[in-house]
Amino acid sequence: MGLCALPELNDMLNASPGWIDQRLALVGTADVPLYVIVNDEAATLIEGGLSGMTELVWQQLHDLLRDFGGIRHLRYWLITHSHYDHCSLLMTLKSRMPWLHVSGSPDAFDAFQSPSACRTIRQLDAQASRLWDPAAGVDFTELSDLPFYPVNPGTQLDIGDGMQIRTIALPGHSRCQFGYYCPQLDIGFVSDALGEFHGATSWLPLVFQDLFAYRHTLDVIEQLQAPRLALGHHGILTGELARSAVRHARACLDAHEANARAVRGNATATHELAHHWTARYAARSERVVPHFLHLKSMMHMIDLFHRAE
Repeated sequence: MGLCALPELNDMLNASPGWIDQRLALVGTADVPLYVIVNDEAATLIEGGLSGMTELVWQQLHDLLRDFGGIRHLRYWLITHSHYDHCSLLMTLKSRMPWLHVSGSPDAFDAFQSPSACRTIRQLDAQASRLWDPAAGVDFTELSDLPFYPVNPGTQLDIGDGMQIRTIALPGHSRCQFGYYCPQLDIGFVSDALGEFHGATSWLPLVFQDLFAYRHTLDVIEQLQAPRLALGHHGILTGELARSAVRHARACLDAHEANARAVRGNATATHELAHHWTARYAARSERVVPHFLHLKSMMHMIDLFHRAE
């Protein structure tokens, strides 16, 4: 799959694979994007996708880096968190690029050393990847066997040609979630920290670890005041969409929390609410999140809302 031409820079949502500007590109798909920062010294890949995307992303990276000397221009790979749809390409692509320096949070490193966590990642990735027509015979390397260099939050990473990336702890969705901020591009890579984008004022909260941490993370992203926010799914928000993202994500969080609290102590109503949220929101992520897992996640989020009261 070739890369498309430069889109208009004033687009409020960049979701198509290809160049976003001269130093930033999107690979993968809108459903499961990965981002590439490119300069004259090196390229950096952010996010980790599904294994079913292996050949697609491999070809996109070759196309993208052809004018920079080829795939070896890619030097760094930054993982946001250890959920299966954000790290599974490590199992298929890292072995093809042994020179690549892979980093993420210390908690992500711990997850990759856990046999039970790795089994869950592998199982959920296999289910989701069926929808991506994965190529037969792709070699897998266990996450625990891959070289991974954990970095602390607040670390400034040199990614070549005078460009830096700052690591930012963004828990709440996942204990191990990191975001990344590049001052030269004035963009924040926030993964799933805001929730799932459904429209300018519509967000599905993704509180899967801790509600209070999730709210603090929204404050952290707001303080960045970045004019561009790269999401874990559905692309890059720019302009007014980026400026208002935290405000609308927080309002939707408040509304979902109120709905959850209204059914506390009523098991039937709780199940009905979870089914309602899945019926309303699941279609947007159906190529990534199996229906049973979406419903289970909604039940878990409602439980976390109840525990936070």
